[in-house]
Amino acid sequence: MEEPKEDLIRKRIIEAASKQFLDYGYKKVTMDEIAEVLGMSKKTLYQFFPSKYELFNAIADEKICTINNYINHTIESQEMNFIEKVHAIIKCVSNEHHQMRPTALLDIQKSVPEIWKKIMDIQKENISTKFTQLMEIGKQQGYIRTDIPSEIITTVYSSAILTMLNPEVYNALNKTPSECFQYAVKIIYEGILTDKGLEELEL
Repeated sequence: MEEPKEDLIRKRIIEAASKQFLDYGYKKVTMDEIAEVLGMSKKTLYQFFPSKYELFNAIADEKICTINNYINHTIESQEMNFIEKVHAIIKCVSNEHHQMRPTALLDIQKSVPEIWKKIMDIQKENISTKFTQLMEIGKQQGYIRTDIPSEIITTVYSSAILTMLNPEVYNALNKTPSECFQYAVKIIYEGILTDKGLEELEL
């Protein structure tokens, strides 16, 4: 069954505008430019999104939903073991962050702080719940050390990841968001994995 035409147009707008925002930030991108990239009239664009703010907010919601759905599906998968789940999630998140330019994210953080806060709050909540689920699976399968409480692992992990994904932090380190994420994951996993886990995990 084909998607309704309106849904296809909305999806096309979000995809094109998302690339503009991730390349240039929030402040520098205009609705005129987005309409031009799409080959669409401004009138049509405004029918779907009355303002740049609402368009960006919709993009943020879409990104969050896509990543969360993928992570949920991966964690619940019966076809992958713990290590395979970890690899799949790291690849997904790294690919998302690889698309982001540090200067653009810093501009987004400063230009629309309330949306940025929403993104960080949702990430923090999801890291806490989903990572705890993943740790329990890892312990059951013998990949995660059992001498460290899962809630301690989750607290350390979420704090480290959220810190490393702060634009001010990775700009100061002169690293990309993807690089910082992978370094943080490498440090954390190498500290909590059993010998079995270390043998099978290659980050």
